[in-house]
Amino acid sequence: MSLTVEVSSEVEEQVVREAARRGVEPSNLVAEVLGREFRPRPNVLSAEETKLYAQINAAPSDKTRRRYRQLIKKRRAETITKAEYQELLDLTNVVEVAHAKRLEAVIELAKLRGISFDEMLDEVGLRTQGYE
Repeated sequence: MSLTVEVSSEVEEQVVREAARRGVEPSNLVAEVLGREFRPRPNVLSAEETKLYAQINAAPSDKTRRRYRQLIKKRRAETITKAEYQELLDLTNVVEVAHAKRLEAVIELAKLRGISFDEMLDEVGLRTQGYE
């Protein structure tokens, strides 16, 4: 492929000087530099992205979710005791606060990546999860 690029005289002089120092043609030096710049890179998360993904993946324990679902079933069946109902209220708060924190991390990650909240929800797989 052939490509013509306009550069300032200062950049041209630097390229010619560096090519001479290396003993290569200026066009070969430019091709090498561009090749390095645009080579495929492994997908590595930044420290901030790693932190946000950890927050997104944080959820109440299986035991907590299992108990939450049991209590919802009891409430629907109208067999829930007052103590169990209070436990359900407490667990509802735990589950909803955890979900809100996860969504806050999705918002931050979307901003960081320059994509919409909806796109980020799809990417992290939270769109399909609904409330019980």
